[in-house]
Formats: sequence, C-alpha cells, structure tokens
Amino acid sequence: MVDPSGRLIQAAALEDYFLEEVRGTFQHQNIKAHPHTEFYLVRLLSDFCRRDNLYSSPQHEDTPLAILYLESLQSDGPEALRLLRQIADFALYMSGFFQDSLQRKNIDLDYYVAMGGNAYRSLHSRARETSHGEVFAETFWELGEGFVRFVDVLAEISERSNILKDSDVIRLYEKWLSTGSERIKQKLAEFGIHPTAAPGSPRSETRH
Repeated sequence: MVDPSGRLIQAAALEDYFLEEVRGTFQHQNIKAHPHTEFYLVRLLSDFCRRDNLYSSPQHEDTPLAILYLESLQSDGPEALRLLRQIADFALYMSGFFQDSLQRKNIDLDYYVAMGGNAYRSLHSRARETSHGEVFAETFWELGEGFVRFVDVLAEISERSNILKDSDVIRLYEKWLSTGSERIKQKLAEFGIHPTAAPGSPRSETRH
C-alpha cells in the first residue's frame, strides 16, 4: 500500500499508519468516539487492505447484503454475529472507501448506509447476550447510530490526497443527496455550492 505522499507502507506498519489517519480525521471532523471504536476502525482498515478479507467466504462475494442480513436473522449464536459483522463492516468500508465505485455500478449509497447501520445496531443487541461480545457492544451501538459520520471518516482518509475536478462536483452532490453527510456538505461549500434542503425533501442549492 502507498500513502498519499508516495511512501510505501509495510504491512507490519499498517495499524500504526491507520491509527494516525483515524485520529487525525477524528480531530479534523470534530468527532469524539470511544477508544474501542477508534481501535475497531483501525483494525477494519488494516484487515480490509487485503481483498480476501472483504468476504468471510468466497460464495458470499456476490451475495446481496439484504440476503446475508436475512440469513443472519435466521441464524443463532456465533453464526448470526459473524454474518452481521460481515455485513456491517463491509457496508462501512465500501460506502467510505469506494463511494465512487458504488456510483459507477449504479448501487445506491443509502442502501449500504441503511444495511450497515441496521447490522451494527443488531450486533449491539445480540452481542450483549454473549460474554465474548460484551466488550464491543457499545462500539457496535456507536457505529450503528453514527454510521454516516464514520463513513465520512473513511471517505476522508480515502480522498485525503485527491484534488477534486469540477466534473467530480456532481458526484459529490449526489453523495450528499444520498447521505446528508455534513463533511460532503462542507466540501461542496468549498466549490461555492450550498445545499439548502435535507435529503428526503425537495432539493435545492445555490452556487456563487
């Protein structure tokens, strides 16, 4: 992996690199999160640097998240927790790191946001019922309730070195329409675009 400055990041240093990135982004976006949540995001980013860690099994690669979510509801114990965590982590990573890729494939970002948030909240409920899941229960709740904020964290880390072209502004605006992200709204403001309606209502914007 190569960071924005062009430095090659060795696998052994990935967690240190992402810890610095996550903490810096939290500070920039004025996000206060539990230390366990910070640690969870660092591990998620480090693990997902390898494509084979994106899926718990090869047959799930092309399985829609909604189907996996249904499977989790029909499962019990560790298997249900495993499926829910797979859904939640994958949705968070994809909607944060690969927003443009999702849009090119005509996949709604709000679909991933809804599935990921619901999966983390379900994880919170089920994890509290198990002794080994209690430690992460509050982290799952924080990720579920603030899913869009943490999508913004991953998106900023992904985009940090990119300078947007004018042609990218439309894609940014479409992301804001899907998520209502405050970070994206601020980024649009840098281009002189000021959205004035919340997602879900008639949209309007002004450009100076």
